[in-house]
Amino acid sequence: MDDPYEFRPLPDASCHMRLLTLLGADEASAPVECKMRVVGLGSQQPGEQVPYEALSYTWGADVHDEPVRVDGRPLRVTRNLHHALARLRRHSSQPPRVLWVDAICINQGDDDEKNLQVCEMRHIYGRAAAVVAWLGE
Repeated sequence: MDDPYEFRPLPDASCHMRLLTLLGADEASAPVECKMRVVGLGSQQPGEQVPYEALSYTWGADVHDEPVRVDGRPLRVTRNLHHALARLRRHSSQPPRVLWVDAICINQGDDDEKNLQVCEMRHIYGRAAAVVAWLGE
C-alpha cells in the first residue's frame, strides 16, 4: 500500500498557495491524478503568473473515501469533489487544467495554515482566470 500524500509546509501561508495540475486521461474511468506546486500569492511579476481556475463546489457529506493521486501518492477526498475532478479533467492529448481547490490545496490537517489561507480566499478567487462552479452530478 502506498503512503498517503503528505503536505509540505508552505514557505509563508499568508503569501503562498498550492495549485493543483489536474492531469488528463484517455478514459472517464481512469484514476484521478494530479501534481501539486507552490506559487506566490500576488507577488508574481507579469509573465511569471500561473493562470489557474478556482473550483467552487459543495463538500457534500464529510466522508473522505474517494481516492485521488497527488504527486503519485493517494489522498482521500469527498465523493462530490472526486466527481468534479473526474469530469473537469481534459483528455490526455490536451493541456492539463490548473486548479485551486480548497480541500486539496489547503492542508486541512493544519489549523494555522487553514486560518491564514481562508483569510486569503478573496484574493485567491479574485486572481483566478475563472471560477468553476460544480453543482454535482
